[in-house]
Amino acid sequence: TRRQVNPPGQRVDVHREGQVRQQPVGDLPAERSAHLGGALGLNEVGEDIEPRRHVDRRQHPVLLEDQQAAILRMPTAKGELLACFTGGHNDERHNHNDLGHFIVALDGKLVVPDLGAPVYKTDFFGPQRYTYITASSAGHCCPLIGEHEQRAGAEAAGRVLAWQPDGEIPRLALDLTAAYPPEAGLERWTRTLERFPAGTGAYGPLPARVLVTDVFKTKTPGQKITHRIWSLEGFKEPGERVEGGGFRLQLGALTCEISPAPYALMPSRFTAEELLLRDFAGRTLWRIEAVYRTDEQGSLSVETRFFV
Repeated sequence: TRRQVNPPGQRVDVHREGQVRQQPVGDLPAERSAHLGGALGLNEVGEDIEPRRHVDRRQHPVLLEDQQAAILRMPTAKGELLACFTGGHNDERHNHNDLGHFIVALDGKLVVPDLGAPVYKTDFFGPQRYTYITASSAGHCCPLIGEHEQRAGAEAAGRVLAWQPDGEIPRLALDLTAAYPPEAGLERWTRTLERFPAGTGAYGPLPARVLVTDVFKTKTPGQKITHRIWSLEGFKEPGERVEGGGFRLQLGALTCEISPAPYALMPSRFTAEELLLRDFAGRTLWRIEAVYRTDEQGSLSVETRFFV
């Protein structure tokens, strides 16, 4: 069966060659790959595979309309940098509550991963399904709103706001508010993935990069919001000044900047076996949680940049 993501007749802005046109949004198929990295042909265990430094034919941005998923690629001195960002809904066959999840890979190796499927146990296919971290938004790069994770169900659906594949800054913007239950007090959450060329910022030259921008609006001021990033690389904080007053993490060869700086940063370390993962055997994974609160108007914007 197939389930509608956007209402019948829903149309979104699609930007091409400086012009904006309205385009229908497709349905979301009931099942997608159990391992997002595997679906993209990425190496989930970090072993050497064919380098991707000179692959030009795939640099054009790709939108999988029926999955609300964008794939952005760019060449770097250390190999191809790839980011994938997904919407959809939380009532898929073999569902994971993962609206807004993103992965990042460098030179064909996952750095910010998709955890994939767990080692299956009987209760995974019953009411206990979302107590498994791999099926919960806690196991994805999805925010925690107060103490509320994402909910399951067809009503927890993303909506495409804009897709702009052409020009110097390709982007996909999704409204993901419906991912969370009403009691979370979330009025609006949008997440945008963009690719920027090299340029100049307040603190000097800026490298080519991919940018994830989150904009939140909550019903009450001071709402706690926890921004999550998963990593296959242990991290260190170099301590340089960051555009927008944030902080910088080094995830192996990949640099991650988050602005503004959170009031708390909470890293957690896991083994694949602790998380009951089918993939990443013998690997250590990190979950980095940056804790914020919305301002007096209930607003918060967070930027996450990846580059080498």
